[in-house]
Amino acid sequence: METLPYTTITTVLVIGYTFWLSFQAGSKRGKADLSPPAMSGNADFEIANRIHCNSNEQLILLLPLVWLTAWQIGDVWGAVACVVWLIGRVLYRQAMLSDPSKRGTGMLITIAPTVVMAIALLVMTGLSLANMA
Repeated sequence: METLPYTTITTVLVIGYTFWLSFQAGSKRGKADLSPPAMSGNADFEIANRIHCNSNEQLILLLPLVWLTAWQIGDVWGAVACVVWLIGRVLYRQAMLSDPSKRGTGMLITIAPTVVMAIALLVMTGLSLANMA
């Protein structure tokens, strides 16, 4: 059984970072004295919450592709995708906290591994199917 250690470690880091973002949003909610289910009323909370929600949206796209990539292409490539995604998320967060209009670079870096993995997996699967015929 293949253990895929690099993808495992970086996946745990990705999930840990996303979990940390949830604490950041919760902390801002508490400091703003916003009671659930309120989602507006304090700019600091709204920004922290948007960072967290956007990261979760991207995480849903990332994880299945990471593990398919690790399994079909290689452990290192799944791990590289996680590291690039994390870099993108950190840059996205920094931009959102300082100047939200400049969040695009972080977002593009976040999306890049997802798009590259999806294309690579489709091409490899297509080639595999072609070789079976």
